[in-house]
Amino acid sequence: MRFRFIEDRRADYPVKIMCRVLGVSPAGYYAIPPGKPSGRGL
Repeated sequence: MRFRFIEDRRADYPVKIMCRVLGVSPAGYYAIPPGKPSGRGL
């Protein structure tokens, strides 16, 4: 859900800053292709 938020707003804000605010790593964001479930929370 956090990565989806970042994807939806990456044109408005830098990814690095959004990751820091949301408590996720930029590497984690870029590792998961958009639209693919991460497998977490299943």
